[in-house]
Amino acid sequence: MLLSGVAVIGSGAVVGFMNLPGRTAAPAASPNGAQASSVPITRSDMVDTKQVSGTLGYAGRRSQPNRAGGVVTATRAEGTVVRRGGWLYKVAGKPVFLMYGAVPMYRRLGVGTTGPDVRQLELNLVKLGYKPGTVDKTFTAVTARAVWAWQRDEGLVATGRAEVSQVIFSGVRFGSRRTPSRLGMPLKVRW
Repeated sequence: MLLSGVAVIGSGAVVGFMNLPGRTAAPAASPNGAQASSVPITRSDMVDTKQVSGTLGYAGRRSQPNRAGGVVTATRAEGTVVRRGGWLYKVAGKPVFLMYGAVPMYRRLGVGTTGPDVRQLELNLVKLGYKPGTVDKTFTAVTARAVWAWQRDEGLVATGRAEVSQVIFSGVRFGSRRTPSRLGMPLKVRW
């Protein structure tokens, strides 16, 4: 133990001697014989820029099923953000509306229909300011009155039934990157 303490003190003395003020060490030679040199260290921020061309867009392209049949007659302008209750596009002059929900609109919803898609519709009606009664999984006469009022306010034929051609359920709002289909073309929606 005594020997190891002497060895540590001895090595510290050598390091201390090498670093005395006024003493300069000879430049070290590299393995290929070139002389190493030193430069002063400057502290600053690193900044680098690179200019590239390209197009910015939304990640995660997704298709949204809709059973509206016919010809696309209107689309939203590129960059338009569509939120709950807004129309996404028009087929044969009739708007297709966005409502939030995880279950796709796969069937007509009317009095007596039950399921999670009914609950989604009722919740959307509440968020849009209508009164469908109790938000549950059952489409009642009260729900029909709320759907009728929503259809009337949107300029649709008011039937009190939510048609598969009128609504797309999606979990998020849409940002239109481009038109889903060209005007006058058969409907094929990709977002």
